[in-house]
Amino acid sequence: MFGKMGLAFCVALGIFAATPAFADCASTMKSNDAMMMKSTDMAKKESAMKEENMAKDMMDKKDEAGCMMHADKAMEMMK
Repeated sequence: MFGKMGLAFCVALGIFAATPAFADCASTMKSNDAMMMKSTDMAKKESAMKEENMAKDMMDKKDEAGCMMHADKAMEMMK
């Protein structure tokens, strides 16, 4: 009995532990989108949009590190 409950607890803990990381990436991408909408520099905007698309692809692949890497690059491009 305890084994099944322990396993369920570990699975739930793993799910909740992984969720905030992608929430951080999604939050960063949302901030980037807002900055891109305000930008008038088309060259910076296009480069940042490419990085954002790569970040979204990494999020779809459940690659947290890749998502944050591309999202951070996009943010740096917009500065």
